[in-house]
Amino acid sequence: MVLLCAAVLPHGDYALDPTLLPPSSVPRSEAESLRAAARSVASLLLLSKGCEPDVVILVTPHGLALDDDVAVYLGSRGSGTARVGRDAEGEGRRGKVRPWTMSMDGVRLDGRMAGALRDALRGGDGGGGGGDAISNGRG
Repeated sequence: MVLLCAAVLPHGDYALDPTLLPPSSVPRSEAESLRAAARSVASLLLLSKGCEPDVVILVTPHGLALDDDVAVYLGSRGSGTARVGRDAEGEGRRGKVRPWTMSMDGVRLDGRMAGALRDALRGGDGGGGGGDAISNGRG
C-alpha cells in the first residue's frame, strides 16, 4: 500500500456553512476560503487522475476519546449526525442563524484493513501501545 495523498483540514460549523457568519465580515470570508479549500481537497482525493484512493483514513478528536492511546474502529459500517449551527449559537448569535442537521448513514468501513493498521501500529513502537481501547462496533 502506498500513501498517495494527505490533507489536514480544520472543521466545524463555519467550514460546512459560512452563511452562519455575518455577511461581508472577515470571519465569513475566512470560512468561505476554508470551505473552498476543503472542496479542493475532496476534488483532489476523489477526482484527480493518479490519486484514486482505495481507502481514506480519517483521524478525528470526536468519538471515543483516550488520554494516551489511539482507538481504531473495527466495524463495517459507520453513521452519525452533526448539528450545524451550534458554534454560532454559542457566540451570541442565537436566533440569528437557523441550525440544521447533517446526517451520514451507512458509510462503508473496512474493519479488516483497520485491524491490519492497528496491528502495524502496535508493532511499530515496540511498546505494545495502540491497542488498549479497540472498538468492535458492528454498525
